[in-house]
Amino acid sequence: MSEAPAKSYVLKDALCPVCGKKGLTVTETEYCAPNFGKTLLTLLRCTKCDWRRSDVTSLEYHEPRCYKIRVEKPQDLQTRVVRSRTATIEIPELGVKIRPGPIAEAFISNIEGILERIEDKAEIINEQFKSETFFKKLDDAKRGAFAFTLIIKDHSGNSAIISNEPGRVKIRKLSEKELKRLTS
Repeated sequence: MSEAPAKSYVLKDALCPVCGKKGLTVTETEYCAPNFGKTLLTLLRCTKCDWRRSDVTSLEYHEPRCYKIRVEKPQDLQTRVVRSRTATIEIPELGVKIRPGPIAEAFISNIEGILERIEDKAEIINEQFKSETFFKKLDDAKRGAFAFTLIIKDHSGNSAIISNEPGRVKIRKLSEKELKRLTS
């Protein structure tokens, strides 16, 4: 598979959904990503209000899968993570479960980036997460001083945990029971 963009489309001076002014540029690029196949990379950027949104949409579907890795040392935080907009992320030791919603975004990050996203959201809704214990564990996890398990379940099969260390990531097909829970 080639890594070069296959097709690209640009729309300029569209109406921005945030400020309502003309100045939105929409760029869509079809891309053949290793291990995932055809994807659509979308970037929306408004020159008037600086609003941005990016998204990665898989144009192919794969077998529903569960990915699991035990994070035990600081180097593990650099492990690459691809989350499709249909994936659920769990970290049982922190009591974290992130389910996809109607405007869920796909992203490519690393485990450290996922912990930062969790921290950002927890601070926004701190009434629910007003726990010093939670933030202490999260801080320790971000430093690699608190071992935890990262689990990604994706019924579209378009997510992954990609480690340079063979055998670190456990991958299995989702059961029918799990699929029903994820899609209901």
